[in-house]
Amino acid sequence: MCHFVKKTIPCRSNTPCALPLSKFCTIFVSWYGTRGRHALKQNVMIREISTDADIRKIADMASPIWHEAFASIISKEQIEYMVDKFQSYKAIKDQIDNHGYRYFILSENGTDAGYCGVQVAEDNTLYLSKMYLKKEFRGHGLFREMTVYLTELCRCEGIGKIWLTVNKNNDGAIAAYQATGYSNVRSQVADIGSGYVMDDYVFELAVQGI
Repeated sequence: MCHFVKKTIPCRSNTPCALPLSKFCTIFVSWYGTRGRHALKQNVMIREISTDADIRKIADMASPIWHEAFASIISKEQIEYMVDKFQSYKAIKDQIDNHGYRYFILSENGTDAGYCGVQVAEDNTLYLSKMYLKKEFRGHGLFREMTVYLTELCRCEGIGKIWLTVNKNNDGAIAAYQATGYSNVRSQVADIGSGYVMDDYVFELAVQGI
């Protein structure tokens, strides 16, 4: 069974886990039924968004984060194009309403620190499409906390792998992924229109206990 705070629901995995991928969840302190697996730090909260205001909040976070994080990697024009195409209010709402995406806001000490977006792929893997933190919250271990959260979600749904893409020149993000246990499995170049491409590595993380 999956146990989260006071709610118990059926679980698809044979391994006790903490959070159902099919439910909205908010984490304040720790999980139950994880048999010693790592729990979130007490000052960290991760919640799945559920309102139009939350979508706007993520869109408002996205533009400054992207412009700061990618300024030395890709052109300003490409950043603006990608934010509009992938992280505007309209784009995020479409992803949630029509493409099975789920978005989460991460907070530390009551302040919004960043966000992530995921999608269950056709091969029953979890695509970590977006994971961005405000500059002042990087280096606090929040990506590791998000990975713990997502692996627990995957255990409850019987999903055995999380994967993501990262720009080949994004050294800081690559180091964070490797430190959290992700492995570089291949390269890919994706045409995103208007003459722009994403030249990325693909990283994967096996979910233990499935």
